[in-house]
Amino acid sequence: MRSEFNEYKQELQHLQYSSEQKKQLATTSLHRAEFERKHAPKRHSKRRMTVSIVAAILVLIITAGAVGSWKSVAELFAPYFGTSKKQAEVMGVMGTALDESVTQNGVTLTANGIIGDKYNACMLYTLSWDKETSVELPDNLPADAWDTSNTKLLFKDETPKFWNATIVQVSKEKRQIKFLLRLSSEHPIIPKEFTLHVRDIQLCWPDETGETQTHLVAKGNWELTTKTDYSDLSCKLKGDKTFELLDGHKATLNEAYLSPLGAYFVWTVPEASDYSHAFDITITKTDGTTVSMQYVGGTTAYQKKTARYISVFRSDTILPLDDMERVTVGKTTYTLSRD
Repeated sequence: MRSEFNEYKQELQHLQYSSEQKKQLATTSLHRAEFERKHAPKRHSKRRMTVSIVAAILVLIITAGAVGSWKSVAELFAPYFGTSKKQAEVMGVMGTALDESVTQNGVTLTANGIIGDKYNACMLYTLSWDKETSVELPDNLPADAWDTSNTKLLFKDETPKFWNATIVQVSKEKRQIKFLLRLSSEHPIIPKEFTLHVRDIQLCWPDETGETQTHLVAKGNWELTTKTDYSDLSCKLKGDKTFELLDGHKATLNEAYLSPLGAYFVWTVPEASDYSHAFDITITKTDGTTVSMQYVGGTTAYQKKTARYISVFRSDTILPLDDMERVTVGKTTYTLSRD
């Protein structure tokens, strides 16, 4: 308990609360966590998965009034990941507002903010230009019009396998384009620096006939380095090691993490077959509604007669952990409890 408390105090230093608020949060968290440990009812279930979090800490972070920049982070990402108060406050914890930019040929690439967890991240960027710069934009651009063939995303010498860019706002009046860049990795991505390198900004999309249309926005080379500096709310899942795949086969769960933004699974099967995307993730919320997480990709490693898989999922909305009632992995449903 003391080690968890000390880790939490260190984590608070990265959040922008006043010193008095930090002291009150830490003290109250310790007392409440100790009380719940002593009085929690004992439960036994073979198909129960326990989220290893200190619930009191998360609730206090979500309900406390931060005096720093969490509101600005929430305002940046709320239009794309959820506008409720609880979602906004969670984004404020797992995100950082940025103001880093690079300009070339009158066009500026700005990193506005980042939110993420241990294996997923989402960055908001803005392309802007002044009145003197000639930039023509076509009407009714689709969201997936960003041409990634000239865009590179690098973590030093490593290139993430799973990433995409989506245009979320085009304004000819404001002379800007906003886009979200989402990445997922089978390796931890925090704390690391990554570089976004864009050459000759162009848009690419199919027209009504299926022909590919390409539109050059600006020529040049833009390179912007950003650090994945945010608080990770990923929780390690524990419990039944066996779950059922969609085709009925049994698999062994070796490691699993769940966060408000995505999920990460390491699992094995005795057969060396291609299962890759062999199960889906569905979250049932406390109000009875369900949300599915999107399979992003994964890797496979074969060892003798065993196949080891890493599967990465992401959510299209922020899912506060205390709103989750249970999670369905393939055909197996687990009830989430907090100790």
